[in-house]
Amino acid sequence: MIEFPFSGGTVGDDIFLSPQRTVNLYPEVGQYKTGAALIGWPGDTKYASLGQGPVRGSKIFKDHSVIVSGSSVYKVDKGCIVSTIGSLTTASGFVGMAESGLELVIVDGVDGFIWDGSTFTQILDAVFVQLKSDSIAYLDNAFWVNRPGTGQIYGSNVLDATTWDVTKTATAEYKSDNVLKVWQDRELWLGGANTMQVYYNSGATPMPMEPLRQGRLIYGIASKDAIKVVDNTTHGLFIDENGGVFVGRLNGYTIERISTRGLERYWYSIDYTDAYALAIHFGGHEFYVLTFPQADTGRGRTFAYEAESRIWFEIGNFVTGINDFEKYHAMTHFFFDGKNLIGDENGDLWALDSDVYTFQNTDEIRSIRRCPVIHDSRERIFFESLEFDLEVGNGLNSGQGSDPKMTLKISDNGGRSFNNQRETSIGVQGDYEERVKFHQLGSSYDRVFEIMISDPVPRRIMGAYLE
Repeated sequence: MIEFPFSGGTVGDDIFLSPQRTVNLYPEVGQYKTGAALIGWPGDTKYASLGQGPVRGSKIFKDHSVIVSGSSVYKVDKGCIVSTIGSLTTASGFVGMAESGLELVIVDGVDGFIWDGSTFTQILDAVFVQLKSDSIAYLDNAFWVNRPGTGQIYGSNVLDATTWDVTKTATAEYKSDNVLKVWQDRELWLGGANTMQVYYNSGATPMPMEPLRQGRLIYGIASKDAIKVVDNTTHGLFIDENGGVFVGRLNGYTIERISTRGLERYWYSIDYTDAYALAIHFGGHEFYVLTFPQADTGRGRTFAYEAESRIWFEIGNFVTGINDFEKYHAMTHFFFDGKNLIGDENGDLWALDSDVYTFQNTDEIRSIRRCPVIHDSRERIFFESLEFDLEVGNGLNSGQGSDPKMTLKISDNGGRSFNNQRETSIGVQGDYEERVKFHQLGSSYDRVFEIMISDPVPRRIMGAYLE
């Protein structure tokens, strides 16, 4: 038997160029037999319910988690103790949140609000109320916000978000771009639709922030809600002035492209302007999780990037009616109370758990891996058997999953259609020597194998071997 390249990610939506697809399995590189493995994406358990939803933002502040759900603002303490601390003007759309250690500030595109740990108040400063900011950052003892529809940013007074000085302002100079997003990544970054600009603290007064000439980038942000810090640097969905849409990571004052051409072609074909991202660190892996809510006629799709392997995969719930996956239900993520918590559109918080095999307590997690095309210079290949090296012997003693299965589907036209579906056991409880093997697989010029596991068992797949 010979090993063939089984592990990998989702390459794109162009089946002719590559049918490879990976859903609810993430890559892990290491000193394994094959050098890489695929691990099952975690399920989740209910942590708390917060009003009507959606969950619009979250921030850790003074050992509390502060979550915006619908128009309400909640404080969640360890042990899942929930209390309401205030309400916003708006009830939908992501909010901006930043904290100084003394104050937590929330902006929703209409108004701004402060919570100091005990009192929740609206910002009524005359300078601030005219801004209608929807993005905020904290840097060098001051809060910084955008003024939507302009290239302007404004700063609060030192350690005081209740007062804003009309002279503590600046206007993005590079191509006079509107500021869609401000964020802190060692310095203050201003992101527009066409360009980005970096500001640094020069110590000048009254406005200490000045533009850094070498910090001018000719790329804009394609969606303001897709900016997240992962692996110690900013990741985002960016766009150039010629229309190219891609995911990149900041490397100093340059952008390193990390997305594939196939994914970029697909993203450009859909509405990407309302895409949003999460930064998740789970199981020793850092993920940039990017969701396009309007993709596939509103079902949405979610793509995730694993920072170490630099491989893309997908996360989502399988929908029988469309015979495909819809977007991942997570809209925000934060780590609190020793748990990775995600918020959904219903106002619920869920804790990620690798020992759970459902999403939102009901939807079984279906994991698939569609392999590259196997071919030999357009010559027919005969397949005697296909064996998978994976964790076996973890079927439950009784009930669902007592004899868990792996499903194999076969395509002989390069992945355009699949037939000849088969199942085999991946081991009842304690059967650690189970061989997961399929026989009499016929012949093909362009063979593609796709496996699927949906039973409630661990998914740790090392590789595959052909004979």
